[in-house]
Amino acid sequence: MLFFPNRQGYLEPEAIFDWYQMCAAAVDSHRAAFLSWLSSGATGAPPSPLPSALIGGTRDDVVEHFDQVAKELELSSVLWLVTACEGRLRVDLRKRLKDQDFLATRLQIARNGRAQEFLVPLEDEGIFDAWKAFIRGHVTGPLQDQAVSAMGSVKPLIDLRHWLAHGRYWQTKVSANAQTPAAVRNAVTQFFRLLDQCAATAGIRAVA
Repeated sequence: MLFFPNRQGYLEPEAIFDWYQMCAAAVDSHRAAFLSWLSSGATGAPPSPLPSALIGGTRDDVVEHFDQVAKELELSSVLWLVTACEGRLRVDLRKRLKDQDFLATRLQIARNGRAQEFLVPLEDEGIFDAWKAFIRGHVTGPLQDQAVSAMGSVKPLIDLRHWLAHGRYWQTKVSANAQTPAAVRNAVTQFFRLLDQCAATAGIRAVA
């Protein structure tokens, strides 16, 4: 069984965040052990196999190394969290294409002409735009504003996901430092909570 359950067909953000916290604690413990070993004069065997980057290194080198390890762990976790968001939207798309309501119609239009459902874009007249049109046309008041704002918080994460998944070979406009796993988990959770509220207000089913 995989650590990240996908009982609904997509990864669950809370499980991903729990995994991140577990791994982050291990990195912190490993860092502390190395620093303690250095403080004692670096005598005897190191607490675990010494990374080549730290051979002959100073305390500052150790701190910088583990800061970088912690950041790479954050970025990996952010990638998993954003793919979980995309996965849920696509599972919902597959099911909602069979419905007969305004949102389903907009998604069917986005699906037209594409050989496979996974080719429906998230942006550019795709899933996000269909949801936004539905929210603008069928939800009013603060809920409309909150839902559109939540979508605006999630959309840049898709760009960050592309950057992370495709090798980071270009300069991304999204600040990777600002998008911590906790911030992304919260943004994704809030996004789907508000989509569910919008669906309930309009009398259609919740997000899959």
